[in-house]
Amino acid sequence: MMGQAASQPASVHMVAQGSLRRSGGSLRTYLHSLLMAGLFVSGLVLWLWPDRASASALVLWAHLAAGFVLAALLLPWLWGHVTQSLRLSQRRVFTQSSWVFLALWLVLIVTGLLASLPVIVWFAGHVWFPAREVSESLSFLHYWSSWGAMAGLGLHLALRHWVWGNK
Repeated sequence: MMGQAASQPASVHMVAQGSLRRSGGSLRTYLHSLLMAGLFVSGLVLWLWPDRASASALVLWAHLAAGFVLAALLLPWLWGHVTQSLRLSQRRVFTQSSWVFLALWLVLIVTGLLASLPVIVWFAGHVWFPAREVSESLSFLHYWSSWGAMAGLGLHLALRHWVWGNK
């Protein structure tokens, strides 16, 4: 049972009637979650079926746009989250795993932004691609860090923000 997460001050708030409710759930975190889920699914589609030209192009553009939006929303939010919450965490395993998952998210975001550089250059009116080895390495790191980042997000939410046990 994960009752310890529920006993942390940041995970629940006392309401006037004395009942418990989960913390979080803001429109911003909801948008983060929707973007993360959509990016994960669209990334899988691109990885598994890259040869479907017309559908892949649409999925790729949507993936790029959603990735830029998520990076713009998530990076400042993560910075605040780390400086205000993670560094104050008192549970050792939770803290260490959160730092690992934060590193995975940063790898995911940075490799996504680097992999999108040819698109940015193309919008500037030039055609440029990095060496094939660089593209393949970025793709490999981006793909596998996405699995770790999503697993870490699920574990983080389960340990920190979702109330387990008696309701």
